[in-house]
Amino acid sequence: VSIVLSIAALALGKSKAYYFYPAMISLLMFGGIWFEQRILENRQWLIYPLAVVLLITGIVLMPLGLAVLPLHSFIRYAHIKEHNTNYRVDCQEFYGGEKVRKTLVAVQSVYDSLPEIERKDCLIWGKHYSQAGEVELFRRTYHLPDAFSYHGSFYLWSPAGSMPNTVIAFTNGEAGIDFFENYFDSVVTVKRVYNPYASFDRDLWQTIYLCRRPRQTFDKLKEDFRLRVFE
Repeated sequence: VSIVLSIAALALGKSKAYYFYPAMISLLMFGGIWFEQRILENRQWLIYPLAVVLLITGIVLMPLGLAVLPLHSFIRYAHIKEHNTNYRVDCQEFYGGEKVRKTLVAVQSVYDSLPEIERKDCLIWGKHYSQAGEVELFRRTYHLPDAFSYHGSFYLWSPAGSMPNTVIAFTNGEAGIDFFENYFDSVVTVKRVYNPYASFDRDLWQTIYLCRRPRQTFDKLKEDFRLRVFE
């Protein structure tokens, strides 16, 4: 019943497929109880070979799902080959911290280059919720202003009223300069940050734009993105 209800709720919410993974935990718990009551009750000797199999497979598979090895040791362990100066590392935990640091250092350099009058009201637009989240988590470390986004839950926290004259925006390959040109009179590409470990081509580059003279208010933007939260 819990799995069926989970499927229904996620389907109605138009969620992404991987949102369902945590629901599998309940199957593991009840499956363990069933296995103990129906199988081990009459075949207790099975616990020893099964425990050995689980231990060995767990040790072998652990580095493929948890960042327990140094990055380059993992690349050798998983036999990941270089492809056009890029390694396809599926487990983002191995390189996520370095990617965030490089990106925020670049955003900080753009922000610091602005005249003081522009820095006063400047905000940061993260196209993806993870980009806005990076800024919000570490903005004090890098002395950055607040971030906003219309993607995912960040839509609920989007600002209201007039937009500042200057906004620093950044995104990966999911959107280009034309996306932001719809909302500002002036959009200039100022920096690009390369990630050599990205799993997908769209994540190879983080591009930072300097946007000036907005064409609408925050309220109008929120209305425009009302049905585009997961775009």
